[in-house]
Order: sequence, then structure tokens, then C-alpha cells
Amino acid sequence: VWAGISSFTDAFQAIPNVVIRSHFWIENDPTAVSSLEHNYPDSTGSHDFFDYFWNSWRPPDSQPTVVVAGPSCCHLSVAGKRLRQWDPRSSQGLETAKLAVYFKATILVIENVVQLLDEDSQHGLLSEINSFMVSNGYNPMQCIRLQDSQLGGCTARERVFALWELADFAALLGPIPTVFPRSQPSNIRSILSPIEDVQHLILP
Repeated sequence: VWAGISSFTDAFQAIPNVVIRSHFWIENDPTAVSSLEHNYPDSTGSHDFFDYFWNSWRPPDSQPTVVVAGPSCCHLSVAGKRLRQWDPRSSQGLETAKLAVYFKATILVIENVVQLLDEDSQHGLLSEINSFMVSNGYNPMQCIRLQDSQLGGCTARERVFALWELADFAALLGPIPTVFPRSQPSNIRSILSPIEDVQHLILP
């Protein structure tokens, strides 16, 4: 949901002996949509979350279903106007939770900027999502904060990953690691190429 180029699926497909299928996606960015349609031709997609076309989708009952979402962060990011709960886009997190419950997802993962967690006492958006998930039979897992440089990247950018799992499924899983090796962050400009060296991306 708010799928981007589906980096989550790509990362899991690179793990040996892990079989994961992208059954459905929702994304409205034209470039990302082209990428998703090319990379996952057997999946079903929608260009608009709020047309509720996904109400007709049915994930396989025989397999665990993971809903991964990157709802808008413009209402929280320091790069935006920071209207928080007064920005219409702030509803995307709760709407994603409603989709996960509708799908009877095994796990819900929501990625966003760190202000979703750090400023929850002011906007209450994460608490709202959590209350809804708990009331529908899900356990909140740890909200994991990751920095790009911790995962081998070159920047100090941080994101949080909030996770919920079905209560009946929770006892089957071990704890998620929260400590990762650190590397020294550097300025993002150090990895940028001169504009004259940038090649145009041509999608199929």
C-alpha cells in the first residue's frame, strides 16, 4: 500500500529459501506504477487507494499475508508544512490499518518518518492506529527506528517501522532484532553523480 517501487518485496526475494509473492499493490506515482506493472505482471494493482477497489481483493487463505505500507509523511516531515493531524493525508495510516484488518493480514508494517513516533504525544496518529489494531485482535510489536548508515548506507536519515501481528500468530515468532552494526554516516552529496553523468531511466 503506497507501494513505491516495492523495495520490501525485492529485499525479501533476495533471501535464500524465502518465497514471497506480491499479490496486490496500490500506488499512484506514474513511474512507480510502471515499475510495479513490469516487475509483478501477475499481481493486481490499483492507482488510487480511495477508490476502494481493494475491497474486491482476496489474499490467499493458505498463506500468511503481510501488508506493507508507506503512507504519506508530508504532514509530519520537516520538509513539509507539518500540519500533522489537520492535513487530510494524515488519515492514510489509519486507513491502511483498516485495509490490513479487512484482509485479515498476519502482519502489518507501516514505514514513516521518525516524527510519527517521536511526536505522537502531540498528534496522536500512531496511538490511533495502535488502538484500532489492538481492538481488532492484533498485538503491537516494537516500533523499530533505523538509520540509513546502520544498514550500510551513506546518510543519517532515519525512519521508523511500526509492526503489528495477529494475536494468534504472535506466539509462533521469535523476537525481532533491534541492534544493527553501525557505519559512519557521510553527507549525501558525497555519493551524488554530476548531473551530466546521469543517464535517463527508460522503463519498458
